[in-house]
Amino acid sequence: MKALKFLKVDWLRCKSQLRVMAILPLIAIALVFGGMDNELFINAYVVFGAIIFSTQPFTMESASESGFINMLPGTKRDRVTGRYLFALALTLFSVLVGVIAVSIYDIYKDTSLEPVMSVSCILFGCAMVICSLQYVLFYSIGKGKSNQMMAIIRMIPSFVMFFLGTYLSDWIKSGDGTNLEWVLEREVELSLLCVLVGLFVFFVGISVSSRIIEHKDFA
Repeated sequence: MKALKFLKVDWLRCKSQLRVMAILPLIAIALVFGGMDNELFINAYVVFGAIIFSTQPFTMESASESGFINMLPGTKRDRVTGRYLFALALTLFSVLVGVIAVSIYDIYKDTSLEPVMSVSCILFGCAMVICSLQYVLFYSIGKGKSNQMMAIIRMIPSFVMFFLGTYLSDWIKSGDGTNLEWVLEREVELSLLCVLVGLFVFFVGISVSSRIIEHKDFA
């Protein structure tokens, strides 16, 4: 699949920045061990980082690069799909790292592992929605626009996701187990719904973004 080649291009372009992703779970674990009474915060923190870094390819592009990228074999839809796959791969990686980190913490503390997967699925779905909407905006705006505008599009949705994820984690862990029980009773439905919504918006985003750049020479 040609889109995978464009995914590789973005991954190689951003690999030095992506090394920071390895530090995020360690920071989150340190905060939890430092007194934060909610290990699910780790999931939200790592996914928060993935959303920010998923937009790196847009900020690292240059006009001189565009000509070279356009000469690579593949359609504009392939290029768009490759970039969306970059966000998908990064989000899946962050969710996996978050699950592993929380699991290690819970095993060490001998606490419940039950809500980890459901929270991770909810965060994954939300992250896919945010990343897809961000990508549509970036493709709509195009290159060479205000750095402040690009920073706003990158940071605000990420922080909204982080605070909502933290609130969700706190809500699940509060209420003397009542909220946790409510989540676990609907775990399969909630997880499946969030993943499906996230993937639906993801594929719609690819279609919309492809149409946006259809008549652009350098996108």
